[in-house]
Formats: sequence, C-alpha cells, structure tokens
Amino acid sequence: MSNASIYEIEYLGDYVEEWRKNRHEGNRSSKHKTGMPGLDNYLGGGYGIHNDFEILAIYGAPGSGKSYFAMHMLLKQIEDHTKIAAMWLEDSVQTILERLREIKGDKYIDEHITGNKELELVPKAARKDLWDFQTILKWIEHKIVNQKCEIILIDHWQFLIENSDKSEVRSYQEDMNDQRVFIKKLHGIIEEHKVTLIFISHISKDQSQKGVFKMLGTSGLGGVATKAIEVSSSKEGAMTVELTKSRHTRNQIGNPMSVDLHRNSFGGADVFNS
Repeated sequence: MSNASIYEIEYLGDYVEEWRKNRHEGNRSSKHKTGMPGLDNYLGGGYGIHNDFEILAIYGAPGSGKSYFAMHMLLKQIEDHTKIAAMWLEDSVQTILERLREIKGDKYIDEHITGNKELELVPKAARKDLWDFQTILKWIEHKIVNQKCEIILIDHWQFLIENSDKSEVRSYQEDMNDQRVFIKKLHGIIEEHKVTLIFISHISKDQSQKGVFKMLGTSGLGGVATKAIEVSSSKEGAMTVELTKSRHTRNQIGNPMSVDLHRNSFGGADVFNS
C-alpha cells in the first residue's frame, strides 16, 4: 500500500479539467510516432498517451520478427532524441547494432547512434546477473525518475521472468502469483509517471488461445496492456501485424496489415503512407 490513505476522498469530477485538456491535445495515442505514417494511422496516431501512460505488448511466435518490429517502433524516437531505457536481455549489443544496420543502414548508425546519450542500456556486467523482481522495478523507476526516460523497452518478457533470481524452490502457482504481483507493481510505476512501456512476448503453444491470451505466462500480462500487436511472418518472410487490443483506438482491432520494414511501407498500398 502506498503512503496515500485508502480513506482519502476523491471525486470523478476532480479529473474533468485534466481529461478535457488531454482531449484537446489531439489524438490520445499519438505521443510517439513510428516514422511510418500508415502504421501510425493504423495504431490510432502512433503510440504513447499524452499526459497518461501506455503499455504496449508486441507478441508472436519465435522468429516472427517481433524484435525487428519493436526496433522499428523506436527509430523515430531515437531520431527525435527521446530518452529510452532498453532492456535487451537475450540479444547481444552487437546483434542489436546489426539489426539496426539491416533496417536503416550504416548512415543511420553514424548519424543517430554514434555518440547518442539518450538510448540507455542495462550495463554489460549487470546483464550477466540474475535480477530479483524488486531490483528490476527499482532499475525501471530509476530510469524514469532520475534519467527522465519516457520509453522503457523489455525484450523479451519471458527472458526477464525466467532469469529472475529465485532464492528458493517455488511451485508453478507460487511463480505465477509472484509474476502477478510484479506486473501489478510495474503497472503502478508506469501509470504513476505517465510513461510508455513496450514489452516483447512469446506466445503459448496452446492453439485454443486467442488475442492477447496467446501471450506466454500469466494472463495478467495481456490484461495490463493498453495496446497489443501480434506479429507473424509467412514462410516467404512477409510480415503481418494485427492490432488485437487498444484501450483508446478500437477501429482497427482485428484488421491485420502487411508491413515491410526495409521499404518503410505498410498495408501494401501507398494510401497508408500518405
């Protein structure tokens, strides 16, 4: 429980002025742009909420391209010098840089990555350690409060959970309960500071699961997401993205679209990039 008393009185009417201010700032989901106008339109303006928080889940099968897609979500923000804290936990820094080069080329790295002091990583030594949930929460809050990061990236969620420090043997149900508590506290930090969290997730092998419930792990993972995108790829390598959840922009849910990150095209038609 926070220091605020549960017995303090608040009224819905107290928030009307703030709500009206947010509405007048334009599309509520347009704080951050992807650099692909068609994709921004599909997402309802972009991602991230003005004067509010956003939790964006990007999920798909192994090899579907979800990490590539997540990287593309950051490119415009890197160019705009938005402060980002990236927890790339599975891939090496060399792999990340190579992925950037494949998407944008050497010139992008020279112009926007070399000397960049806005894109922060987990220190190399710390990446080798097992972190307990409390330390993870402290790291994220430190990046938000002290380093003024506006976007937090976790790639990927299962690596974070599976490599967390467990001082004692726990049952499956106890592990799930620990995850739920962790997710609730993480949600509280993101909501309190009104920033954007992007997390990458694998999907379950259970073919009966649909939408955000495909995400591997506790059902609470999909529940906290304000926006969710499923990424899939054909055998030929064509990528498809589908908006499966959006708390603020519902008109495109269930309408999958093709995306070509190398050609910076979305939807398979020029109209999406106008």
